[in-house]
Amino acid sequence: MTPPPPPQPAEAALKQPAATLFGLVVDGVYKRQNRFELSEDTVYGWRIKLPCTGPTLFHETLLLPSAGDWTFDPAVARHIKLSADRRRAVTEDYSGCYDGWIQHAWTIAPNDPPGEYVFTVEIEGYEPQTFRGRFVRAEDASAS
Repeated sequence: MTPPPPPQPAEAALKQPAATLFGLVVDGVYKRQNRFELSEDTVYGWRIKLPCTGPTLFHETLLLPSAGDWTFDPAVARHIKLSADRRRAVTEDYSGCYDGWIQHAWTIAPNDPPGEYVFTVEIEGYEPQTFRGRFVRAEDASAS
């Protein structure tokens, strides 16, 4: 009779970050918000509180409701990969650690689509975090 295999160590459970924030970025300050006006000066993004002390690698997938107006230069932004349909941007990059927070922000481009934007952020050892924002045209913002 063959002895049973040794027990496998349990996979380490993924941790939840201490806090998260998604919203508008004004003068470098993140303000919790999930509804945004599609105007070229709108900056939005996420922050995640971790026990970090230096640059931290993150993997972010941004999914738009339809093709985006991606105005960055792919040669300069090599850490961002666009899908063929221009709806999905996958970013793998490092964020600095700011008082225990990592962060990433985007700026609205002139012809970005209205609708729901979904961000999924993955950091090694942590549960993936999903952020959702509703983006509306300026003329639609006052109607709702």
